[in-house]
Amino acid sequence: MKRYTLIILALFAFSACSTDNNDMPNYHFEYVSISSVDIPEEFVLGETYPVTITYELPNSCSEFYSYDYIYSDTSRIIGAIAIVDDSTTACDEMITSESFTINVQASQTETYTFKFWQGQDDQGVDQYLIIDVPVI
Repeated sequence: MKRYTLIILALFAFSACSTDNNDMPNYHFEYVSISSVDIPEEFVLGETYPVTITYELPNSCSEFYSYDYIYSDTSRIIGAIAIVDDSTTACDEMITSESFTINVQASQTETYTFKFWQGQDDQGVDQYLIIDVPVI
């Protein structure tokens, strides 16, 4: 009998919850264009190097959130991610540039190919700033 009472109480508790989504956060994440990169011309195997990445926020409703750093053989694909506040209707449309720095350890003997995401072309194909860094 206690089991049935607990099940009925649980069902009652869940049915009493509001399904109104007005209290839910109203935001989404999107990649933003990387405009420039400050990276060494070469790496020494085993050393760690700062890489400064400058990206563009499209409006005042966007702010930097994080970045993707994806390994693909000897390539590294890097994208800047912004969080966008969808609850604000009056966004200042002025583009602002900001930067972040990551540390890259040269752990492979092959040349690194860095691909920094810059957006998509008219056909929806991803465009990258590609920089090769040899390892000595």
